[in-house]
Amino acid sequence: MTTFFISDLHLSSTNPNAQEQVLEFLAKDTFSGEALYILGDLFNSWIGDDAPTDEGLAIASALHRLSKNKVQIYFLPGNRDFLVGQEFAKMSGCQILPDPIVIDLYGTPTLLTHGDILCTDDKVYQRSKARFRRPIIINTFLSLPKSQRQAIAQRIQQKSREYTQSQPLEIMDANQNKVEEVIQNYQVTQIIHGHTHHQGIHEFSINNNPKRRIVLGDWFNRKSILAYSRDNFSLMN
Repeated sequence: MTTFFISDLHLSSTNPNAQEQVLEFLAKDTFSGEALYILGDLFNSWIGDDAPTDEGLAIASALHRLSKNKVQIYFLPGNRDFLVGQEFAKMSGCQILPDPIVIDLYGTPTLLTHGDILCTDDKVYQRSKARFRRPIIINTFLSLPKSQRQAIAQRIQQKSREYTQSQPLEIMDANQNKVEEVIQNYQVTQIIHGHTHHQGIHEFSINNNPKRRIVLGDWFNRKSILAYSRDNFSLMN
């Protein structure tokens, strides 16, 4: 059996190719996995379960069909869709996971995370994240009219784009010291994450013990899927 991992699809009306590809991947007649983990930023923006986008409804329907077909579906929110809640979970048949979380992946202790917790060199981002995740901020935002929430989300996204373009790329990548700290603290063999969009497999050792970090890519130009079974794993595009 195979478990699949995806992240960073950033589904929106401006990225129809990603939606087309993921719906094709999730077609219940051809999906070959026993479980699917979505590690955040499935959506480019999510302003609350009471305001689902067309993309959100389409993907929820596809996921729900898979769940009815005995596929276990897990959703770990990212920085763009951390407001996904239990209503979406009901619509899609998925289980929402905390970030980070440790699982036993066919006998390998594995930490799953969206990935931004590893990017500690980006101090501005980490401060902003801490501020926006405060319950009082979230509750206040969700109490606003949908149109106002949408306008705020668009302004935040624009500021995020401007900030990202002005910063060196290396500060937005995972910090290796933080990676090793997390691996040791959680006593795992490997980390699987997204967020950075830098698809790849990084092998290293800690105290002569082999460790691994698998990074999922984004879906802007092509899909990025990790297929993981008991015997092997591969990143597919």
